[in-house]
Amino acid sequence: MKTDRAVNALRHAGVRVHREPPGQPMASQILNDLAFSAFQPGEAQTRTPTARPPRRYTDDALASMVDMSSTISCECPRHITELVLQRSAFEQYSDECVSRIPADAALHRYPGEVANGARAMFELALERIAREEKWTIPSSTNVRTDD
Repeated sequence: MKTDRAVNALRHAGVRVHREPPGQPMASQILNDLAFSAFQPGEAQTRTPTARPPRRYTDDALASMVDMSSTISCECPRHITELVLQRSAFEQYSDECVSRIPADAALHRYPGEVANGARAMFELALERIAREEKWTIPSSTNVRTDD
């Protein structure tokens, strides 16, 4: 299985891997750990560029999710979808900023990496909502191509 090999390789490289947050307390702990490690002094100057998780959904797919009915009586799916769109827009802005100002590349790359990580986590939350709500997302609008 490609996924098992990839997970093992990530763990071997020191990456903490989670299939999906098992519950609110654990999800909160994961986010706290990430926030603490992300904002260490001097981090922006010492970080090397890392591979960013690719987007899971196109803007069109996300736009279609905003209007999907929900069996839960809240606005969470719509807000999460909007958060994904906003994080994606900031990632793109940050990347363009890096290319315009090479001298400040590390400083500008870092907020883009933070936005990327946040976007990836919100996409996981949206994926779980879609699965539990039994939404049908057209495959042509899904960006992911891996298993």
